[in-house]
Amino acid sequence: MKKIFQSCLLSFLITVSIIDFSYADTSTDPTPQLQAAADQYLNDYHMQEGFSAITLSVSTPTIPLITVNSGCTQISDPEHCIVPTENNLYQIGSNTKAFMAVILLQLEAEHVHGFNINNPLSKYFALPLAWQQNSTHEITVKELLNMTSGIPDYTSDNQFWNDIINNPYRKFTPTDLIAYTVNQPLDFIPGTSWEYSNTNYIFAGLLIEKLTGHSLQYEIQTRISTPLNLNDIYYKPFAYPNIPFYTRMVHGYDYMSGQFPVGTDITDYSISALNSAGALIATIPDVLQWAHALYTSPTLLAPQQRAELESLVDVNNGQAINKPDPWGYGLGVWSMIGPHDETVYLYMGTPFGYNVMYVYFPKEQITIVFGINSSTSGDPSVVTQLLAFVDRIYDILEPGDPANLVVSQMLPVTN
Repeated sequence: MKKIFQSCLLSFLITVSIIDFSYADTSTDPTPQLQAAADQYLNDYHMQEGFSAITLSVSTPTIPLITVNSGCTQISDPEHCIVPTENNLYQIGSNTKAFMAVILLQLEAEHVHGFNINNPLSKYFALPLAWQQNSTHEITVKELLNMTSGIPDYTSDNQFWNDIINNPYRKFTPTDLIAYTVNQPLDFIPGTSWEYSNTNYIFAGLLIEKLTGHSLQYEIQTRISTPLNLNDIYYKPFAYPNIPFYTRMVHGYDYMSGQFPVGTDITDYSISALNSAGALIATIPDVLQWAHALYTSPTLLAPQQRAELESLVDVNNGQAINKPDPWGYGLGVWSMIGPHDETVYLYMGTPFGYNVMYVYFPKEQITIVFGINSSTSGDPSVVTQLLAFVDRIYDILEPGDPANLVVSQMLPVTN
């Protein structure tokens, strides 16, 4: 999100978890180097970015999954440090958006009620008159998903933030969130520009429920979590934090939002304010399994729908492009230029005191995912540091072939 919750800290212990993999030749085991990289990032930046824990998971065609952890699950003195494990949960924020896009693409492939992502949004919802005045082009569902709809972002509304500050435990409904924008004009004529708006994905979540007659939680579980054996991805924004797995949460801290005092523990604040735009909770290994399946699983998306997922628009003008220059946005997915001028896919979710980022390298089939327990709110210097960290991890997995992900034009917005 554009303005979001983040902290400062102290000391930490270090541990490593290896899942589903062991090397016969320990000289080629990258785990010690991965651990050292996580430890160094924690050591170098924990004060600047206000986090106490980092969890890193990687996979390659020859490595099913390795996870390493560093630090403490909450800011505390050394005697009370709880070392994170692969079973700890993070809020994954706008990584949630790809779940919405995938479900809608599945519904398109199934021809549910004649649904197509090119259908006008007004077919399903009564839109404000101010959003319908351009009769030459109606907002389409696809424009919701690729952020070219022009619908304002509710997280840019001052009243939204006032309401959160006054009651951070409030349960927001999707209608509550959309209400912050309905009296505002569109930011631009649909399809003529690009702007990141979380409101788009609140509509996407409502549309899934409207088309299926089921709750969003049910659709995520039956269409994604169960088929992919993702046992630690949860969507319970209206029950949180009164959920059985809450004790597994890595604590999240407000660091840069300016909304709360620096260091505020926001772990139990309501995540219904994020809803279908960013309220999923998961372990980092499950995020990795999800990110890999997103671009490779033949059962998740049919070829036509995968091509739609990866169809890119220019984030400067909203026009279709064949490859990032240097950034591009698909349907709930970011892309950028990676090794050998190839397209790399990624997302960084920064909700309520967390930062969870994945990067997928299609040619090498390398997936890198990490989580830290503070939110950076898209600070350019922090994004540069995170991409440099990914570069280092990539170089460990592909020695001598740097990813060179740090580009001159930074990610226009993180969320």
